[in-house]
Amino acid sequence: MRARLEAEIAPAFDPTTNRLADLDRLLYKTPLLGSIYWEVLRHTAGSISVREVEEDNMINEYRLCKGGMVMLPLRLNHFNEDIWGDDVDEFVPDRFIRDISGLPGSKKNPGINLLKPFGGGTSLCPGRHFAINEILAFVATVMRKFDMEVVEGQKVAVPLTSAPSIGTLPPDRDVRVRFRMRNFD
Repeated sequence: MRARLEAEIAPAFDPTTNRLADLDRLLYKTPLLGSIYWEVLRHTAGSISVREVEEDNMINEYRLCKGGMVMLPLRLNHFNEDIWGDDVDEFVPDRFIRDISGLPGSKKNPGINLLKPFGGGTSLCPGRHFAINEILAFVATVMRKFDMEVVEGQKVAVPLTSAPSIGTLPPDRDVRVRFRMRNFD
């Protein structure tokens, strides 16, 4: 997967300086990088939406009164098997670009429109486009300039869902990683 990702991002970099030279290419012509980005957000987003109740309602045994405020944790949708398929709990790097026609079981590719890592409606983050650009540029640059490997014996961190958050959930542990600068001579 790493080799495929490196080949995908390489054309966005100037071959003589090894600096990012084509942000548009990175943003719009790197489907695997984009899919990984959205899958990370699906797993780590702790965003919520807040809505005002417009009329009295009963949902199951809960009474929602007009004028009351309701907080909607969007993470519940991000892990809904009916939306994401039977591999909902797995990290699937190519989830958003995979062809599901030949996959066994109920694997799905619902697309990014069902993700709400930046909230929604009036609480939609106005800086989300800037954030996406910066994150993808940073990740691609680090991947391009460094060889990285998880130190032996380390386990991959997972989101700490018991921590309070209104954005991105923190990891449940630190993970040691070895970085080595690449030589492009």
